[in-house]
Amino acid sequence: MVCSKAIAFKTQQRCRLSQGDRRWHIHPMPIQLAFQDERIRGMCESSVSAKRRLGKAAGLSLFARLADLRAAGSPQDLVDLGFAKFTLDESRIVIPLDDGYFVEAAANHHKLPRQSGKLDWRRVTRVKILSIERTNES
Repeated sequence: MVCSKAIAFKTQQRCRLSQGDRRWHIHPMPIQLAFQDERIRGMCESSVSAKRRLGKAAGLSLFARLADLRAAGSPQDLVDLGFAKFTLDESRIVIPLDDGYFVEAAANHHKLPRQSGKLDWRRVTRVKILSIERTNES
């Protein structure tokens, strides 16, 4: 089943199942990542750099969690699956890695999606990686 005539919406992409078909197939939009600085971008885009800076286990874990984040419908999905948790004020998401490292990230929308005054992580599609640190290293 090949999709044709894709239409992008804010949080999902809809496409026809085949030409002439009136049914829609819905894909969640992939989460877009941004980075606090060039050092973090380098680690997140190069497995060699990640392994060199964090060690082999944490570097591989970083790439696995970033792939999970990109594939998720929203950061809330990672929390629901047990791969991450929110900070107490729910303003940031913390993703644990191997060897005591963790990734801290925040929603990166110009206007944050809110529901009842709180950040609605289910509607977040843009995430900024703020830091990659070892526990108790801040």
